[in-house]
Amino acid sequence: MAIIVEDGTGLTTAETYVSVAVALTYHSTMGNTAWAAATTAAQEIALRRAAQYIDHRFRFRGERLDSDQALEWPRVGYEADNRLEAWPVAALKGACCEAALRALADTLYET
Repeated sequence: MAIIVEDGTGLTTAETYVSVAVALTYHSTMGNTAWAAATTAAQEIALRRAAQYIDHRFRFRGERLDSDQALEWPRVGYEADNRLEAWPVAALKGACCEAALRALADTLYET
C-alpha cells in the first residue's frame, strides 16, 4: 500500500509529512546509510511512525488548517502579521526524516 503524504491541503488520509523519495534524499545528504539499506516497506512504516510520534509528542502554535485533516500540519499561524504558515515546513520535514530513521531501529516512545 502506497504511503499518503500530506501535500499542504490538510488531507483527511495523510499518513506522513514526507515521501520515501524525499527521506532518501535527506538521509543521503546527511550520510545516514541505514535508511537506504532498509526496504521501501520498512521506510514507509518508519515514516508513518515518525509522523504519529511528532503529532503526539509536540504541541504547535495556531490551529489546524482543517478540523478533519489527519495530521497536525498544515496549520493556520497566528504570528504578528497573521500569516499562514508556509508549506512545506522544512524543520517539520527534517524532524520527520530523523524520527523515521530512529523508528527503523527502535521505538520512538519511552517505555
